[in-house]
Amino acid sequence: MHRGRTAHLVVVTSALTWLFLSTAWGTTFVRMDEQQLLATSDVVIVGTVTAIESAESATAGIQTYVHVQPSRIIKGNIDTQPIVLREPGGSFGERREWVYGAPEFWVGERSLLFLSRNPDGTLQTNSLSMGKFTVGVDSTGRSTAVREFGYGADVLEPATGELHDAQPETQPFVPLIGRLRALTQAAGTAGSAPLVLRPQELDSTPTEVHDSFTFLGSPSRWFEPDSGQAVAYYVDSTGDSKLGFDSSRAAVDAALAAWTNVPTSNLILVDGGTTTPAAFGQCTGNRIVFNDPYSEIPDPSGCSGVLAMGGFCTNGQTTVVNGTTFNRIVIGKVTFNNGWNGCGGWNQCNVAEVATHEIGHTIGLGHSADPAATMRASAHFDGRCAGLAADDSNAVTFIYPDTGAPPSGSPLPTSPPPPPPTNTPPPPATPTPTPTFTLPPIHDAVIDTLRPLSVTIPRGRAAVTTKVHVKVTNADLLPIPEVPGHTTRVVAITNNCPAGTVVGAPDFDRNTPGDQDTVQLMGGQSKTATVSLNIDSAAFAALKQMMPMRCTLIFAAVVVDPAGSFDPTAINNLAALEISVVDRNTSDVPPQPLLKSVVPVKVKIPRGQSSVTTTIVPRLGTDANGGRLDRTGTLTVTSNCPANAVSAVNPVPATSGGDASKMSLVVTINSAAFTTPDDKCPARCAATLTVSGSGVDAQNATRSSQLLIDVIDKNDF
Repeated sequence: MHRGRTAHLVVVTSALTWLFLSTAWGTTFVRMDEQQLLATSDVVIVGTVTAIESAESATAGIQTYVHVQPSRIIKGNIDTQPIVLREPGGSFGERREWVYGAPEFWVGERSLLFLSRNPDGTLQTNSLSMGKFTVGVDSTGRSTAVREFGYGADVLEPATGELHDAQPETQPFVPLIGRLRALTQAAGTAGSAPLVLRPQELDSTPTEVHDSFTFLGSPSRWFEPDSGQAVAYYVDSTGDSKLGFDSSRAAVDAALAAWTNVPTSNLILVDGGTTTPAAFGQCTGNRIVFNDPYSEIPDPSGCSGVLAMGGFCTNGQTTVVNGTTFNRIVIGKVTFNNGWNGCGGWNQCNVAEVATHEIGHTIGLGHSADPAATMRASAHFDGRCAGLAADDSNAVTFIYPDTGAPPSGSPLPTSPPPPPPTNTPPPPATPTPTPTFTLPPIHDAVIDTLRPLSVTIPRGRAAVTTKVHVKVTNADLLPIPEVPGHTTRVVAITNNCPAGTVVGAPDFDRNTPGDQDTVQLMGGQSKTATVSLNIDSAAFAALKQMMPMRCTLIFAAVVVDPAGSFDPTAINNLAALEISVVDRNTSDVPPQPLLKSVVPVKVKIPRGQSSVTTTIVPRLGTDANGGRLDRTGTLTVTSNCPANAVSAVNPVPATSGGDASKMSLVVTINSAAFTTPDDKCPARCAATLTVSGSGVDAQNATRSSQLLIDVIDKNDF
């Protein structure tokens, strides 16, 4: 028995037979293939979630708004400006509304999204979670697209008719994108109705900001039965277009009666009468609606897609029953899709079993593990129609225990009584809304990688001054270069170098007195700042081991105007400058192995090519210039790059005078593992190389060096 657990069933299949109806619960999916999903989508993009907010209205219930910054446009007449999806359900104040099968999102997540147009032109994921893939990288370094149908989902195996818990579906990302592009090109670019990329209500509706949009389920129940009151559901007066109103209502009434007639439970469900069709996205009135009258569910394609959408609304009230804390359900609702008339297996008895299961979810029940239960994830179609099994009765008794006889004259489900007073839930506590959320401006600044710096302090000198040049680029190029541009500041961070190593601030204009550390650049433009360094013998003495000293400065590019800007590729906002110092004022010491600082690598993957491999030969030497040392070193690599992107090839020990000191570093860049927004904005990762072996001082910083890798993948744009 599942106690107070809300759940939904997602059915996944590629062909429709009567078997598909045996699993039509909650929000029900019949899997679309790639071609169907693409054909029924108005927009297909790859993008990054930059913000999530929710709002509540009297007519639309709770809606969640997901802000997405596109990086690839696969289909649709849009550019790469930010878009805002409007998804049903969410949380606002103490209220909760969950739509079974809704996709889940997190700020910072990268997704492949199939989007369909709502009647008002706004966008949402096509067929709820069926239209959303999370893009990531697996343990082998390949980019993957992962689709999850959500909590309580089940998968039907068409070949066997078996149903099992849905597992995440994972496939290689790049081949999937290639297939989608080919399908899009083959289909042509047919025109579509106008799109609204930002819902207009966001300009005037108070919203709440969230880090994620995830399953909000928790134990929930109706409170009305505790005082002997009935819960009424209203039936759409149009009825199912195939069955007609009378048969549709009879199926619903049988389902309501099944849950009411459990003798050990105080739950009373009634047919409250008929109602005109209402939109699903409203927390006003319990209802069962047919034929998707407000086009809130994408139409099915070839008997595949979303069959029905179900959910409930709760407020902030709680109660404890049988040791379990329950939220108060105030609305239960189900909407069936249209377009299924030509698909078999839809009759009154089977619809009654489906309705019984659906209504079981709206009263707080989850799926049962008992194969005989009507709340089992799969239906039986054994002629039970709206019948219940023992586990169903036990579950509803746990949530709604009969603690005493209901008051005399309580309505029974044998005839449609007038709506009870409790049908309209008491108003919840009014939350104090936050100010309307405004998406932060999105601007992309890139700082170039820096070649390592070797400095020698001559004998008799206490310090040396030098300059480095730091290049910054405005990478806002798509759909057109940004005009007039944004303002970027370059910041020098001392990191593990001695205080005073950086003199002043980076300077973009040496002709103007003072350090001008900010610059305004149009999209695609670059400019170089000059940074003065002071390498002081006394300051670096603390780093000295017996050989050259080494430290690392960090330079950062920060967008300062517009204020509060969000950078979609923050990984390339930082660049390290590795400084190796030889002080000739120190006494001579025996040679000691060190790893020469490695130079950053820039890799370009040509369009149509899936990967590029290059080999780097780090130098193990005796001084900052990598003077030759005939010893064998062992190289190890740690990195934040995709798995197996950087690997060391260590040498075979050699005799004196041989090439034993030569080690190799193989860098394999897969297109699947790196996404590049444009030519000016590389993907970036870093690898730390560490050498060990005979004579290498484990405490010396010169045994390690950081390798920065920049990737421009021409397949991405």
